[in-house]
Amino acid sequence: MVTTISVPQGIAWNRNEIAHVIFLLAISKDEYEDAMRIYNLFVNFVKERATKRLLNSKNFDDFRAIVKDSFGRLS
Repeated sequence: MVTTISVPQGIAWNRNEIAHVIFLLAISKDEYEDAMRIYNLFVNFVKERATKRLLNSKNFDDFRAIVKDSFGRLS
């Protein structure tokens, strides 16, 4: 299960950091390998600095397009 929270105004996170997109990931032990693909996607979002694109998505289809694009660039 993955839940995504978009916070355009941001919230304080860690030291001197602001979180704008928060992903909550719940996995079972049996789903570890599949979950690692999702984790790698999240890491790719950060590396690509995709936060602005995610925040500007207007609907689920926009979000899916960003995810598909990012999955295509996973190494």
